[in-house]
Amino acid sequence: MGKFMVGLPSNFEGMSGYRQRFIATQGPSKKTDPSSPPFNIVTEVKKEPVIQENIELVSSVYDGQEIESYRPNLKEVFEMDKAPEDNTTSTKRCVGLDIGTGFISCAEEEDSKIKFRKVRDAFFKLNPSKFLEGSANNFGEGMLKNAGAHYVKVDDQLYVLGDDAFKFANLFHQECLRPMHRGVLNSKQPVSNLMVSELVKAVAGKPQADDDVLYYCVPAEPIDAEFDVEYHKQILNGTFKELGYKNINVMTEGLAVVYSELSETQYTGIGMSFGAGMVNIVYAFMGIPVFAFSLSRGGDWIDSHAAQHSEETSNVITAIKEKADFSLADDTAGIQKAICIYYDSLLVYVVEQFKELYAKTPKKQLPNVTMEMPLVIAGGTSLMLGFVERLRELVAEDFPVPISEVKHAENPLFAVSNGLRRAATLSSAE
Repeated sequence: MGKFMVGLPSNFEGMSGYRQRFIATQGPSKKTDPSSPPFNIVTEVKKEPVIQENIELVSSVYDGQEIESYRPNLKEVFEMDKAPEDNTTSTKRCVGLDIGTGFISCAEEEDSKIKFRKVRDAFFKLNPSKFLEGSANNFGEGMLKNAGAHYVKVDDQLYVLGDDAFKFANLFHQECLRPMHRGVLNSKQPVSNLMVSELVKAVAGKPQADDDVLYYCVPAEPIDAEFDVEYHKQILNGTFKELGYKNINVMTEGLAVVYSELSETQYTGIGMSFGAGMVNIVYAFMGIPVFAFSLSRGGDWIDSHAAQHSEETSNVITAIKEKADFSLADDTAGIQKAICIYYDSLLVYVVEQFKELYAKTPKKQLPNVTMEMPLVIAGGTSLMLGFVERLRELVAEDFPVPISEVKHAENPLFAVSNGLRRAATLSSAE
């Protein structure tokens, strides 16, 4: 499928809600205020996604284990025009890589356009007997090859990666496995490092020159949980070095949102990234973080809690949520009601935590400014209808920072990777 699709593909109904939204440019829900578009990204991305297929079979050794990777390079590719204010140029290849709990996305400039590539950050440990009772491993592997799935074989154990992992998990009523948990590498999954490395290869590939500039993101230090961000950062850094990158840089996720969306205010404002594993927040002044923090709640927290009120798995809740065919303001019932309740709980929690941290920060560490500043929202979890409106209501009540506007990022799913790309470009500009 090496060309842009015209009309709706035959497998449209089997696609995730996000992919359906990209392909079918839908108008607002009938139950929703038409002035609030359900997906800002639909109106901004200039072309529909392309699924690129370039089959690659690679054998290697990873941590003493024999690895075989069958990588069709199945990934969604989007492009958009550069914003007028995004006029910095570099002679080097500048790559922004967002290693998220739910998705991995990559941004770089190609032919004066911004290209985005993404893949679901997930894997599924496959039991070949699920295909045919008593079948051997090679039968299951043959089925995967025929289906064009991205998979890895580690000492004869098969793992399916990306969107196909999500499909297999739903098929067998099991949970998808995640290389990431709450924004960092999942220590409970021994193969997490390998799976992230494989998925990074699918979207970013290897460097094209020695002076390629790579920026990736990590969570800010969490204020409501304990986990090691430094370990996560160093492991990812090592993964990029193994791929061949030399100029490797890191930035917190919230600051990447600011670099993507707030150039017109000289990178001054509040950036919030609502991901699957965490919420990352930064209060920045002139591109310098005043304070940054993360919270260990996100889309997965909503899914797992909503699933407790149904007989479905978290994967099914995720699929319902991604279809985004209802609003937080709707009078819902059942699973949708549970999703709305936990969405609201998450937003209230985020605003209250910001207020508490601001109050605890010594005044000498806060900028002496009284001007209003924007608050920009990004991340897949923020795509729910009514999300921006509800957050706007909450920050209107005794918020410690004067806010000029609460707005969605131009492209919420790719704001982090775009901000990282922009930071890479600014750092290497001639």
